[in-house]
Amino acid sequence: MASKTLLIPVASMAEPDKVNFLELAVEPADGLKPDDALQALGQVGLALQQAAAAARRAWTAFAPPETVKVRLANPVGVNVTNSRGAALGLALSPFLHGPDAPYRVAIVMGGLEFLEDGLLVVSATDCLAEILRAIQARGYRMEPVLLILPWDGCGDEEDAILLNLAALNIAVRRVNTFAEACWACEGRIERRVRARP
Repeated sequence: MASKTLLIPVASMAEPDKVNFLELAVEPADGLKPDDALQALGQVGLALQQAAAAARRAWTAFAPPETVKVRLANPVGVNVTNSRGAALGLALSPFLHGPDAPYRVAIVMGGLEFLEDGLLVVSATDCLAEILRAIQARGYRMEPVLLILPWDGCGDEEDAILLNLAALNIAVRRVNTFAEACWACEGRIERRVRARP
């Protein structure tokens, strides 16, 4: 299986109004134990350490199909403001390596949230329109790119941008739960989901 790329929209501490991307290289990890899957992130700033811990916690409720190695490929800075988004991206990384997963590049937006009833949900992200414009500006025109984002937070401007992303070969998947986001990474048949009330 080939290495995959995971992009997580973040803002640097120095420029909170500027959207950039935390780029992770996700690779199969033969011989690693599941709790070592994120070992390369161990010394990369407090926010990412917290994100890695949240990802491991998610795996106790929804076991990943494979163990992977995740390394920081292109950090926007050691300290990032979007540790919730990083947690979601890291937790989803093993699911990009399923045998039928059709995507080499995935963009993950939103946060990983643990509700009191044990449900893992994908929560809304801030500055959605700015992030979508930043994705559009990257100009993807290659193999299919997967964009995962939550149902919450979309308005007319965001919906219009999402329609334009299809021309860039970006597959948009709106999800409510962590399980639905995993299915999207695996390339399973798209399931109908409803926005949470």
